Amino acid sequence: MRLTCMVRRLPCCAGCFVADTARRASGYRQLFLEIDRVITTAFAAAGLDGCVQSGPHYYLVGTTLAGHWRAVQTALLMRLLTKLHADDTTVPVLAAGHGQTTTGRLWTYVRDDRSAASTIPPAVWFAYTPDRKGIHPQTHLAGFHGILQADAYAGFNAIYDTGRVLEAACWAHTRRKFHDLHVVHPTAFTTEVLRRIGELYEIEELLRGKPPDVRRQVRQAQALPLLVDFEAWLRARLPTLSAKSDTTKAINYALNQWQALLLYCDHGIAEIDNNAAERALRGVALGRKNFLFVGADSGGERAAAMYALIGTAKLNGIDPEAYPPQSTDGHS
Repeated sequence: MRLTCMVRRLPCCAGCFVADTARRASGYRQLFLEIDRVITTAFAAAGLDGCVQSGPHYYLVGTTLAGHWRAVQTALLMRLLTKLHADDTTVPVLAAGHGQTTTGRLWTYVRDDRSAASTIPPAVWFAYTPDRKGIHPQTHLAGFHGILQADAYAGFNAIYDTGRVLEAACWAHTRRKFHDLHVVHPTAFTTEVLRRIGELYEIEELLRGKPPDVRRQVRQAQALPLLVDFEAWLRARLPTLSAKSDTTKAINYALNQWQALLLYCDHGIAEIDNNAAERALRGVALGRKNFLFVGADSGGERAAAMYALIGTAKLNGIDPEAYPPQSTDGHS
């Protein structure tokens, strides 16, 4: 299994790679992506146009890395799944002519069902936008039908309203609300909340790698009764608290999306949290420490393409730094 990008050997970090590729992109007239068995299986199943076969390998031929990789990722993510993880983070962007930066966004969409015994190769897609308006994820996911695992960002609501996408909320986000309270001022209440959520995660540990029908059956038998009791316990606590207290805010955060927090019990393919997307964004967070900004919106788009390529390679056990510098037009 091998995925080769014939551009240039990756420098020491994702941030350097993005900056290096942005500087060199105009010099590459054609970019080839060699896709070996695991990735090409997904390409063939997706019916992706533009694949050229040469021997056992497939090649994608195009004028820009960002354009073709965006097409590849869209096909891989949107046509071969029933569940997606989504999240976003900030990226500084140099404002033309001002010498200052604005705040753009990098969105990530992850397909990874290995914990539910899927043999479909995992993949991650990144998209850059100059702001965080809800129209962006709504456009990204216009062709998606299935389960969307995400945080409580209001921009996703219009997607759920279509009826073609089910909302699966994140127990890690919910836990974090109570954990932050516990760190500042531990109480018997926060201790009990964290214990109860911990019980849910203990069940998930036993289900990792099991097929969806088994996961659903066990969750229905073991997790759902705990969640029913948990909800009743939280609601009974609310009248004893100030409406403006941080504890009340944390409880309401959970209760306001309770049905979405329960959804994973009804669908064995779903996860208890959105950690797959959060893991995909770690490289971006590290990259921000290695480069000051992207030079323009076009640089943000190239960065998204690079993060998608690197992230998908890593998800498939491929070392993205293991390939020699090559290009089709003689540039090194």
